[in-house]
Amino acid sequence: MGKTKYTVRDDITQGQLEQWAAFFTDTQKWSAHTSLYHGAIVRGAIKAGWIEGLEDPAVVSDWTPKETKALALQIDKRYEEMTTIDPN
Repeated sequence: MGKTKYTVRDDITQGQLEQWAAFFTDTQKWSAHTSLYHGAIVRGAIKAGWIEGLEDPAVVSDWTPKETKALALQIDKRYEEMTTIDPN
């Protein structure tokens, strides 16, 4: 990732959400270790087309843990924004 910052798209469809969830669930296997969790979140989002400018999930292996966590937190935030129903 280096000096390049990637952003999570804001036009994610239900189909892309399901693709991410399927990849994340299959890959992550609900491990409690945060490095596996962050990597699975990011790789799943890349594979599902959520991240502008990234197509190959394998690139995550070359990033620092901080870079992976930073993008995973962006993905988490976007997920919450997409799935939280406005109470009004």
